[in-house]
Amino acid sequence: MLFQPRRNRRRPPVDDAYTEWLDAHSRCTDALAAWRRAEPRGRSAAYRAYHAALEHEERAAAELERLQPPSLAA
Repeated sequence: MLFQPRRNRRRPPVDDAYTEWLDAHSRCTDALAAWRRAEPRGRSAAYRAYHAALEHEERAAAELERLQPPSLAA
């Protein structure tokens, strides 16, 4: 018997939220590194890019927490 994949199988929303947060976190890390390396005349733009990436990461983290709240430790 051949394996038949389930049709219309969707990932849980929390998986997509985690992927979004992970991507945002990576971009934020890269933006921070770019800000640190920036020449003096490019620091302002690099800071704005980092700040935007940080805000995006915070929104993604909030959505992830909304979908998967931290478990309470006993």
